[in-house]
Amino acid sequence: MDAVTQLQEEVSALSFLMGTALVIAQRDAKPQSPDGPQKPGDLPVEVMHLIQDIKLTYSRIKAIASALPDSLFGTASQFDRLAALDQENIQLFKEISEKKILAESLLDNIETALKESAPLRASGPFDSTDNLMQSVETA
Repeated sequence: MDAVTQLQEEVSALSFLMGTALVIAQRDAKPQSPDGPQKPGDLPVEVMHLIQDIKLTYSRIKAIASALPDSLFGTASQFDRLAALDQENIQLFKEISEKKILAESLLDNIETALKESAPLRASGPFDSTDNLMQSVETA
């Protein structure tokens, strides 16, 4: 599995652990005492285990991220990549515009051909219901 995929999975796991910890902490929270906020030791055991899992997941994320090449994070390389993507976007827009012009021209040709063929169809052997009925009766 590549580093980026590992990083995505670890971040996903971290968000799940943090959400679970918050839900359990809210569910099992004791009313606030007059002495002030709860101390970390007052948290439910489940939350303490989740906190340890969060710390481990965070350290794995840091290790995976530090193993990634700097080119993924450097400002200059990011701007270079954005510029390349912008050029690619401009090129694709030009291609789409050219194809749109060709499609509109083709549509105009089809509409013209249909308009020109309309009189031919109207003057054919079945230009009206009467002619159709006469053809059926003579057959």
